[in-house]
Amino acid sequence: MTKEKVYEQLYSLIEDRNSFITDNSACEIFREDIEAIETVIKMCENLQVENAKLKEEVRAVNRGLKKVISKRKKWKDRYYRERQKAKELEKRK
Repeated sequence: MTKEKVYEQLYSLIEDRNSFITDNSACEIFREDIEAIETVIKMCENLQVENAKLKEEVRAVNRGLKKVISKRKKWKDRYYRERQKAKELEKRK
């Protein structure tokens, strides 16, 4: 079931619970059902927002790691080039 279908079903449940509500106090259970369903919907929406924030944070960390790895590779390459030059100079002596 997709997220959209789940939301549709939850809203449909709210409408269904509303159809049972009349003016008497015996309908309190249906009002509580509606409140519970609305709370679940809000919780799901909050989770989606948090999930999006976490994904962006992971992307930012990955970009930073790529930069660090790239710089390290450049320094490593430079180190080995200099080391090779030093060996060649050593051989010439």
